[in-house]
Amino acid sequence: MVSIALTLVGLLLSTNLESVRAGPSQSSRRVARHRQQTTEPATAWVSLPSVFGSVQGSSKRATAKQELLDAIVPLKRGLTASDEDKAVVEKLAQKVEKLNPNPKSLSSPLVNGRWELVYTTSMSILSKKNPVMRPSGPIYQDIDAPGLRALNAQYIQPIPFLKMPYQVSAELTPTTSSATDVQFKEFTVGPLKIKAPERAQSAIDITYVDDEVRVTRGSKGNLFVLVRAAGMETGFR
Repeated sequence: MVSIALTLVGLLLSTNLESVRAGPSQSSRRVARHRQQTTEPATAWVSLPSVFGSVQGSSKRATAKQELLDAIVPLKRGLTASDEDKAVVEKLAQKVEKLNPNPKSLSSPLVNGRWELVYTTSMSILSKKNPVMRPSGPIYQDIDAPGLRALNAQYIQPIPFLKMPYQVSAELTPTTSSATDVQFKEFTVGPLKIKAPERAQSAIDITYVDDEVRVTRGSKGNLFVLVRAAGMETGFR
């Protein structure tokens, strides 16, 4: 296992590390169907009824979020998104961003906690060209803005029957009220911990956040859409 983990760490270091209840409704049924169409186990993806069943804020903002999440559902976090799909999601994300109720997102308590990544244009995170590192199950990102730290957590399955936890811890250095530099500190692959090199850096701008949805832009122009992982604790120690 250690030799496999070392190989995985080598792959990780060569990868772009940009970075992370109401009754049933039509939208929730779409999410359920999407889950059935994949081999991934059910996760703590926030159910759309909980996001929109008790709408807070304007109906315009709620509708914009609904449209964005509906467009994302069949795209396997962006892995199967065509250029046309990406253009549609980008347009809908911009619509949501314009309605951001918390423009100083890093100082909002809503930014903290565990989030699940439901869409990204970052093919390195999705490992589209590297199936060995492809996420198996959900991808989580934990944020502790007051503590200036973040954690990306997921599982990978490099070979059948071997599912390994993979985490990356990071230190945050805010540059604006919504943006922060990200210095990755440590990789954990299974039992192996490796200090991240200085070059393992990124930056993000949190362009939308409320108690349900977060939209983030990466330093390489990538888009990230996350939903609150309801009822789940962060992995911070």
